[in-house]
Amino acid sequence: MKTIYQVLFMVAAFALVVGVTAVVVMLMNSSARMKTKLEGMWINESNSIRILFHDIDSVFQGNIIWVNEIQQSQILGFNLIRGLMMKSFGQRSTGIYVDPVTRSESPFQLWFQGEGQMKMVLLDKVNGRHEVLREEKWFRL
Repeated sequence: MKTIYQVLFMVAAFALVVGVTAVVVMLMNSSARMKTKLEGMWINESNSIRILFHDIDSVFQGNIIWVNEIQQSQILGFNLIRGLMMKSFGQRSTGIYVDPVTRSESPFQLWFQGEGQMKMVLLDKVNGRHEVLREEKWFRL
């Protein structure tokens, strides 16, 4: 009889730990916190473009605010990122990337990778599956 109580105690303790961990993770990754992690100025890993992320009704946009090449100054203010919907855990958030030169649109996914870093993966649909076109790391300024 004592063994059953010990097993029940262990199961209850495990369930409690899992529940508390889930609550802590949800609070740490709430949508308000994700908003503050993303909003602001970001620069790509090649230091060629800076974009400003802002939200309109919980949908994020990213506009080009600086480019390092003078001949590309006509793309300043261009809406590079559209319709970015943040997931509650901030992983695999999806949106539309618009190429500033060709104006072609591609879906992309976004992952946060530590404080002040994110990875953006541009996708293309080939044979009904998403294929990776390009991966970029972005850093918060």
